[in-house]
Amino acid sequence: MKSTNLKNAKHATHAQQQGFSLIELMVVIVIIGILGSVAIPTYKDYVVRAKVTEFFTLAQPIKLAVTEALMSGKSPANITTETLGLGEYEPTGNVRNITVANAIISVTGNTETLGLAAEQVFTVDLTPTTTPQGLINWSCTTAAATQKYVPANCRD
Repeated sequence: MKSTNLKNAKHATHAQQQGFSLIELMVVIVIIGILGSVAIPTYKDYVVRAKVTEFFTLAQPIKLAVTEALMSGKSPANITTETLGLGEYEPTGNVRNITVANAIISVTGNTETLGLAAEQVFTVDLTPTTTPQGLINWSCTTAAATQKYVPANCRD
């Protein structure tokens, strides 16, 4: 008789621990929803920031050419895409165009591959300044709408 009562007690305990209640599942779903609503936009911004690094990588050789022209005494007003002999830029990946005017390098992004709105123009301008010691310092600027995608030293 003890054996039968023991089996029934084990079976009753097991029946009580069958799964999660509806309230517990709803709370978990709400928590996942809140985390998702915060994480997804942040992740999208992170992906665009990673793609924008291509702007600076492709501009590096052009920065070198502009720096050499400035160091050789050429006037910034005379440093353009044509005078540097760069020719027409072939769009690649995330960069639509790179131009030089008055020694300022303008890198225009491809909004489609960056995942931005088609009407949004994403341009980063790299501007050289010459110090009294003759060194060239570079600064970058972009529109207010796209500042969150550029490196921290390009933000206002």
